[in-house]
Amino acid sequence: MWGYEPADEDYVVQGFDLSIAEIKEAHQEHAHCAFCYSLNCAEIDICKIVACKYCKIKLHSCKVEDHESICIKVSYYY
Repeated sequence: MWGYEPADEDYVVQGFDLSIAEIKEAHQEHAHCAFCYSLNCAEIDICKIVACKYCKIKLHSCKVEDHESICIKVSYYY
């Protein structure tokens, strides 16, 4: 379901001091989206896949705002 699962659910994401399980719990309705890096995600009942209006990368719609804060192409439009 997640595409990539570390062997150990207690794995701590470097620099964040949160386990994968804690991140999934914090993003309950977006738990899939938080770990999805598939450009062709076909999960149903999940946020739809959209393209960034600046760089055209495909991502879950719930990630757009965060992505735009780091997208290198945004500065070309302002």
